[in-house]
Amino acid sequence: MIRFLISLLIIAMSLTALGQQGAKGKFIQFENVSPELQEIILKKFPTVETEKPDLELLDQMLKVLHKESQYEIVQLVERDGDLILRIAPSDQIKNLVFTGLYDVSTSEAELLFGWAKGQTITETQLQDGVERLTGLYRAKGYLRTKITYKVDRDSKQKLQAIVIVDTDKLTMIEKVTIQSANDELNKILIKRLKTLRRKALSDDELRSMQEKISEELSERRYLQAQIKGPTINYSKEEDRAELIYQIDDPIQYAFDFKGNLHYTQQRLIKLMNLEDYITTNPNVGPDLTVRLKNAYIAQGFARVEIQDREAVTKANYKKLLFEIKEGPRIKIDKWNFTGKISQEQKEYQNLIIDSASEIIQDGYFVKEELDAAISNLKVALQNQGFLTAKIISTRYQYNRERDRVTVYVNLDEGPLTKIAAVIFEGNTSFAVPALREQIKMEEGKPLYLNLIDESLTRVRGFYQNQGYLEMAITNEKTDLVTYNEDNTQATVKFVIREGPQIKASSILYEGNSFTQDNVIRAELEFKEGDILTPAKIDDSILRLQRTGWFNSIEIRTLEENTAISQRTVIVRVTERNPGLFTVGAGATNERDLTLRGYTGIGYNNIFGTGRGVSLRLEGNYNVTDIKYLETRVTFGYLEPHIFATKNRGRINITRSKLVTDYNEKKITET
Repeated sequence: MIRFLISLLIIAMSLTALGQQGAKGKFIQFENVSPELQEIILKKFPTVETEKPDLELLDQMLKVLHKESQYEIVQLVERDGDLILRIAPSDQIKNLVFTGLYDVSTSEAELLFGWAKGQTITETQLQDGVERLTGLYRAKGYLRTKITYKVDRDSKQKLQAIVIVDTDKLTMIEKVTIQSANDELNKILIKRLKTLRRKALSDDELRSMQEKISEELSERRYLQAQIKGPTINYSKEEDRAELIYQIDDPIQYAFDFKGNLHYTQQRLIKLMNLEDYITTNPNVGPDLTVRLKNAYIAQGFARVEIQDREAVTKANYKKLLFEIKEGPRIKIDKWNFTGKISQEQKEYQNLIIDSASEIIQDGYFVKEELDAAISNLKVALQNQGFLTAKIISTRYQYNRERDRVTVYVNLDEGPLTKIAAVIFEGNTSFAVPALREQIKMEEGKPLYLNLIDESLTRVRGFYQNQGYLEMAITNEKTDLVTYNEDNTQATVKFVIREGPQIKASSILYEGNSFTQDNVIRAELEFKEGDILTPAKIDDSILRLQRTGWFNSIEIRTLEENTAISQRTVIVRVTERNPGLFTVGAGATNERDLTLRGYTGIGYNNIFGTGRGVSLRLEGNYNVTDIKYLETRVTFGYLEPHIFATKNRGRINITRSKLVTDYNEKKITET
């Protein structure tokens, strides 16, 4: 378009020059214009070679030339008193064509090149795309892939790039070799990887192979084994490959336990969490002892003691023995709260337990878990109005048998903060009593911090449900709550910017090139003149999503964040392909062998009306006994808006021929 305007400017300048100098010879000459195009121009405008054309006629000529030639640049210039009509091909690459694509879709390839229809592409993007596409093919196992491109002009003289793909042969995994000092392990791994032979040498297969080796080593407890490789040896033509993996430290571990009274051996192995455990530490025993001890402590065995030693050692095999002194599972016996407090002991205990982990709630002592639960007591007290509450100290004292503890907590609640006043500013549409009903804060009552956020949400929701969608509380991040000097009194002030009450004066529909406007309108929970609320908008989007006609739905107003109350509502959609095709087949061992199959087609937006039809065909055939084709044909019709309401109606008509008595081979047609 810019070039077209520049062309018009050139025309104006040229005509000015002609008007000053006079015309010489022919008024119009052609340059780089094919005889066919010249004939079209002269046929439509027969006087241009003999009479001086005006600006309107020249503008019409340029439009015709653009339309007929599809060239990017059309120019009209003045040279030696003559007007020269000239066309020049664009130097932008407009189209991308792939030849030889295999195992990669055209859309995937276009994505790698960063190109979409209607866009242009540079030569640098072409080169980068070739590298990415080559990398994708090599990752799939086409190691000798060669990709080239050439740039030429199509039938409309537009530049296009032709990408030529030569994948050559797929490289196959011919052999997998495992090298380690453990011959038995080598055989096990080769057997595990057998299914991956004769598959393509792709990144996915290499990743799968690595995962299978790691899984096998973990399951068999080769805890120190390190996987190296693979080294890949290719055949001369690079169509076959041998993978060589090296396994270092192929030592298998086994475990034995002594002194475990509370847990079984299987449970202890699970507590060590060996699924992802691989280590380069030569001393595996101490490492696993720490894991096992931490698992015991986390269950309340704070005094557990564990020693490890190698009970059996031979080539590529070690058995570790863990000698366990579990000790008692320590319980919390008593709670003792001291300091500046105002509530009963049980109240503080409940506040701690309510936010504690399950092991603490069960009454067992785990120091780290209990420390975390006690620290939460400060937050709980602040939510009750004790804004300056703090934990002074905590300690745990064992009884004589050291199987129970008493918990001592010294805390300072500080003063109780009460609400001195609740103030609303900026509310012109609703009186203060109506707003007070939305919050749970009253003068003279304690200030519960957890109620502040709840009150903000309720006030916003109250306004929005009345159509004030852009209402805001402007001071919620600054001075919503202010305190006196000793924090005993708090003032809560809501500074409200109401904004307009938003109504739908009109509704526009975008993106529905196929679906009729009235079909979308029937699904909306609002109409022209209605007050807009979040619930109406959300319900409308949900109803449109449930129809299955659209990939995405957006509803907003054109005049967002303005003082305008009567607004234009825009319903923007992207349509989904309304056609659906399914097919399937299978077999069961019913009456020895029965084959089954089905196919179906559907179209759920006929002529953009939302009406839908479907047809499904099913068939069963018993190969060994009945040898009769059972069939079921189902036709369905959907009416989306019965009698212009939001009610949907569906009718299904089914015709079937089924075997209803296998002994008498009786067939029923329905």
